[in-house]
Amino acid sequence: MKVLTVIGIAILCMLLTWLIGTMNEKTYEKYKFRFLGFDFFTLYAVITGLSYFGHKWYLSALEIDGDLLNGLLLMSFATILFILILVANIKRTSFFIGIGITLLQTIIYVPLSVVSFIALLIALAYFSQTKPVYTVNK
Repeated sequence: MKVLTVIGIAILCMLLTWLIGTMNEKTYEKYKFRFLGFDFFTLYAVITGLSYFGHKWYLSALEIDGDLLNGLLLMSFATILFILILVANIKRTSFFIGIGITLLQTIIYVPLSVVSFIALLIALAYFSQTKPVYTVNK
């Protein structure tokens, strides 16, 4: 069963890569702009991080009757960035195509940024040569 899961994930990754390549070719032919690239991925990773940590900060401040503004500001910055991407996509294309491309970018890049963040943490732990701690004398 694990082999089928690995094969399914590999096929999904290949399909996603093909979809991104085809989408970039079609949008470049028509609008002379590639909408799926590393620059947009970076922006969506920042948006995802700001939204997640802003929401966590807001909830923790809500529990202890703390300052709610910090979490709200982070989520507001994420919303402003998302609106800027939406407006830029609409300016480069038409209204409905811009909304559709922004929706497609969100569907692709938000889960990818979460997985990339986890992979980054694993890579940092591996390359920093983290060793387990053992208690010798108890």
